[in-house]
Amino acid sequence: MVAGEGESAGGGGEERGRHGPESWWAHSLLAQRITEHRAEAEVTVEARPDTFTQAAGLVLWYNTEAHVSLDLTWAEPEGEGQRGQQWRGGGRTVLSLVEREESGTRQVSVVDVEAGAPLTLGVTVDGAEARFWYVRDGGMRTPVGEPLDFGKLSDDHGSKLRFTGAMAGIHAVDLVDAAFTADFTGFRLTCR
Repeated sequence: MVAGEGESAGGGGEERGRHGPESWWAHSLLAQRITEHRAEAEVTVEARPDTFTQAAGLVLWYNTEAHVSLDLTWAEPEGEGQRGQQWRGGGRTVLSLVEREESGTRQVSVVDVEAGAPLTLGVTVDGAEARFWYVRDGGMRTPVGEPLDFGKLSDDHGSKLRFTGAMAGIHAVDLVDAAFTADFTGFRLTCR
């Protein structure tokens, strides 16, 4: 998704999951450059992930080693380790906030959500701070996780030469067979 500066609104569409965000190949990622120090992005996503290898959501993207995503995905029952229970109908649908930088990946927060219901996912960027949130059934914004350091997605962060600038967008992941799909509507990025 490429649009001009300022505010943009996207229509809708189905996105098929492919490789994960750390991969150098076969991404399902549509993004738009963030052009100001204050920005807000949001999108409504509807998907039914049935394994931890499937996810769809909103991403703040710099590159394969620097990104943050709020994804609708599947997880084992709370408190249980990963044992492949999706094949037995166990587990739960969650929003997973994940941060990636050169030193590795960390899961910042996990929030249980209703399976199959459309959710609006959003992020508000204010200077060097990014706050993720979601809205269910037209209600109030519910924060997800702690405020994150948006400066990690800048050209000046890290030990390697970087020059692409940060972007906001949508992505879908299916690490097994690229059959998982997600419906995205109303993508909007406002830079001010």
